[in-house]
Amino acid sequence: MANAEGVETVEVKIASLAIDPDLQVRVSGLDAEHVRALEEALEALPPPTCVRRGKQIIPLDGHHTIAAHQNAGKDTIGVRIVDEAADTDLYAMAFEANASHGMALTLSDRRAFAEHLLLRDPESSNLEVSRRSGLAPTTIASLREQMETDARISPSDRTVTRGDQSYSYPATRRPGELPATTVGEALGELGAKVFSSKARVRQKQITNYLRRLAVSLADQGDLLADPAEAVGALDLVLGQEGAQELIGSLDEDAGRLLDVLAAHGAEE
Repeated sequence: MANAEGVETVEVKIASLAIDPDLQVRVSGLDAEHVRALEEALEALPPPTCVRRGKQIIPLDGHHTIAAHQNAGKDTIGVRIVDEAADTDLYAMAFEANASHGMALTLSDRRAFAEHLLLRDPESSNLEVSRRSGLAPTTIASLREQMETDARISPSDRTVTRGDQSYSYPATRRPGELPATTVGEALGELGAKVFSSKARVRQKQITNYLRRLAVSLADQGDLLADPAEAVGALDLVLGQEGAQELIGSLDEDAGRLLDVLAAHGAEE
């Protein structure tokens, strides 16, 4: 039977389901305790979501529900059959189906899905992978970097938009690393050297540096969302003396940047 949305609900033999282990998005597999709990409420469980491929009916979610029905001695189960996604990515369909209900997906489950998305399309933006997996963009950036280092995916250039300008940086730049001077910036500075005064050259250098600094700071800004966590990390990694030395250096350099911001604000 199909409803208005074209989703078909049918009763099928459990033994006929084409269960694909590769579509189990829970890294740790089935939780036996959760299955036993579901056995006590079979009638209230939502039907597993499946897709048809030829004569096969392939479950995307509800693996715990299917196991609970089997353990309870049931031969059949009601399932929802939905259309296959246009990109034919059943793993993505399975993740999205499991993310919407049932046992909460773990960080490991979400990380595995993010890896799947990057393997399938390394050109996907960190923000898009973050949106679909539920992980922070900085986590995706670190995951991408590790996968590139391990040669699991090919490095890809990064494009960052700030205001009405877009900057493209080569894949060799690590997240948070100060971007290199772009071709356009280099040509602008060269033109300033040839046709302008030394003061004009310095103006170009200052402006281009601040643009690149803004991009670099935006890459992983959420790492500093909790000051106490940042201070604790510095002490643990560098020791108190090393942390104080680094903070002193940052304080001096950040002070210059704050002076620029304050001076600009005073002009407005």
